[in-house]
Amino acid sequence: MEPINVTMKWSYPRPLEDYKDNPLINSCGLYYITRVIHYKNGDNKSPVYIGKTARTFSERFYEHFYDYEHYSKGTPFLHKHGDFEVRFGIIQKLQFGSNGMPANIDFEKLLLATESSVIYEMKKLGISTHNLVNVKQTNGYTTDYDIFVHNTGFRDMIPKTVDNRTHY
Repeated sequence: MEPINVTMKWSYPRPLEDYKDNPLINSCGLYYITRVIHYKNGDNKSPVYIGKTARTFSERFYEHFYDYEHYSKGTPFLHKHGDFEVRFGIIQKLQFGSNGMPANIDFEKLLLATESSVIYEMKKLGISTHNLVNVKQTNGYTTDYDIFVHNTGFRDMIPKTVDNRTHY
């Protein structure tokens, strides 16, 4: 069976506290948060969170910050030190092979498969993911679709291509 070809376009990185200024704030898709810790002998940059939302980024980030401000446990990445940046990834194009669109495509499951695949591929390539705080997707793997992801734009450490058929 041919995979679903997903083209993700990643936005320019912005400081996390300026997430509302991103022109894609009312879109949905994946988001990628990194942090930089500054040391005397250089900087250390690492991924902190790769998440997905079928709602708007605005709604999802409100939950992250609302939890942080109103509950003692808060969102885990907000407790970390360093300079945080966020990129939003939106699905720019979907291609369903020569047979056209599958009858029952579930957008949330497609996003979850994409999120899992990107995290898994980063691990596979040796990119340090030990600081990722979304434990559900770092400890497990969810795939409901065979997908081939093309990452474009300001993807940073996110691999240019991901084929989840090579992951199992």
